[in-house]
Amino acid sequence: FLLCMVTDGLSEKIHAGKIIKRVSAVINGTGGGRPGMGQGGGKDPAQLGKALTEARVIIEEFLT
Repeated sequence: FLLCMVTDGLSEKIHAGKIIKRVSAVINGTGGGRPGMGQGGGKDPAQLGKALTEARVIIEEFLT
């Protein structure tokens, strides 16, 4: 189970649902949500480290 939450002040720049959708794909799953909160999951927990690395890359994309 993955969860992403973004504070109100940042939810205009960073969309939690979009982050979770992409991160969940790394672990062979699905996800989504609203700008302030997203949730998802996947079937390949062995890829969790890679998924967390991808989350950082995605967040940096939103901030640039």
